[in-house]
Amino acid sequence: MQSMCGCPAHALVKALWRSVTTNEEFAELVKTPTHLLFDALKSGNSEFVTTLVHYYPALLWEKDSENHTIIHAAVSLRQANVCKLIHEIGLIKNVILALKDDRKNTMLHLAARLAPKSQLNKWSGAALRMQHELKWFEDVKRILPPSYIDMKNSDDQTAQEVFSSAHAELLKEAEKWMNDAAKSCMVVSSLLVSALFTTGITVALGGNNSSDHHLKRVSYQFFIISDAVALFMGLIATLMFFYILTSRYAEKDFLEDLPSKLLKGLIFLFISIIALMTTFSTVFFIAYGVKNALPYLVLLSAGVALVVFFKLLLPFGQEIRASTTSKSLFEPSHN
Repeated sequence: MQSMCGCPAHALVKALWRSVTTNEEFAELVKTPTHLLFDALKSGNSEFVTTLVHYYPALLWEKDSENHTIIHAAVSLRQANVCKLIHEIGLIKNVILALKDDRKNTMLHLAARLAPKSQLNKWSGAALRMQHELKWFEDVKRILPPSYIDMKNSDDQTAQEVFSSAHAELLKEAEKWMNDAAKSCMVVSSLLVSALFTTGITVALGGNNSSDHHLKRVSYQFFIISDAVALFMGLIATLMFFYILTSRYAEKDFLEDLPSKLLKGLIFLFISIIALMTTFSTVFFIAYGVKNALPYLVLLSAGVALVVFFKLLLPFGQEIRASTTSKSLFEPSHN
């Protein structure tokens, strides 16, 4: 949803809201024909909700048909901007956090439910969706009193039990997604390591003819160095992917461990490919010398290939990085 902040639509909402709040039948205007606040929240219009609450804080005490306050509903619907209002309400924060619904669900029980599809689909892979769900659950756990963490609802379930049950299918999908990604990357890194090791040994045993021209000797040394860098970076990447493949794939592994290992593996793999292209280009400088145009054409082609590969890999890498290194979803906003 496009941000309303600082735009005419936002100013219009504020102006209309000032007028509405002076109406004696304000409470009924909000609640009929359906509850305006919760309808807006379900549709994802979190900025509209936060604007209304800022001008009429008493709305925080409004409840829906399940006896959820606006904060509790926001936790269940994964509306982080509305949840951050908890930091702006002073001492009543603790009262709202302690509230339970009709089935004795705490706020943590609501966070343990599976997010709406519209929220899950913001992440491209099942593993990242699972990671986001875990981060949300842990963030809610941090703001609740410790005594609430192991509380049971009317179904005699703790929040952790609700989470495991609700996310069982997503966990299976995340395991398959992570396993497939690691396998694909490991095939590439293993082929690179095998080829680079063979090339390095062959060239090293061939030796460097001391009678060759100085530039050829420099190119030869550069070839050996780049081949070694590519080999070791590829080997590290292979080990990262192997670690993922041999993981237990427990719930907690998807919080940081597995996504961070996948990201590191991709980084090392990319460095290995850069060094590989450098090694390949150096061969042509050794064979044809610096005055021939062919080595430069090869170098240019290698550069284009790297740029294309980088552009294809970058969005995926950025998404993993953003998901893994993001701050708490409940961190208060700073205006």
